[in-house]
Amino acid sequence: MKMVKWILVPMLLLPCFTQAAEAQWWGGETQEDGKPVTLRALTSLPDEDTRVKHTWSVVIIWTYAAQDDGKPTPEDAKKMSMFEEAVQKQLEGDGSAIKAIIRTGNGTRQWTYYVTDLGRAQGVLSKEMNEFKGEKIDLRFRPDSAWKTLSDVLQKEGK
Repeated sequence: MKMVKWILVPMLLLPCFTQAAEAQWWGGETQEDGKPVTLRALTSLPDEDTRVKHTWSVVIIWTYAAQDDGKPTPEDAKKMSMFEEAVQKQLEGDGSAIKAIIRTGNGTRQWTYYVTDLGRAQGVLSKEMNEFKGEKIDLRFRPDSAWKTLSDVLQKEGK
């Protein structure tokens, strides 16, 4: 049986969300391989106008040396936070990207973004990854105009 603790986290909206004042996030913790994994995601899909503009799923995967509980060390967590803030500023600042999912545990943190311009996102991420040389950061890109990745997470978690 899966034990999950949920919390709602209000976040400031990105410029591309024009119909609401805040994007709502939920968060929970579950177990994978006997270790805690934290998952945070939007509580619902954005409106159709937003989804049609953000058709590429970009997953950033940062692999770290996990502590016994699968979580990052405070030093690694700080670096990941700095990386996330830099990416967020560059991608989300102009509304060309929407962060939809963040997963942390078992030696990886994954951020899932939906972007309007794949080439621009690749350029921004390449630049930011250069700032964090020596870290194991991988990227995965795929078309996802139906926002299937986020839909699957919401469905699996009963949202």
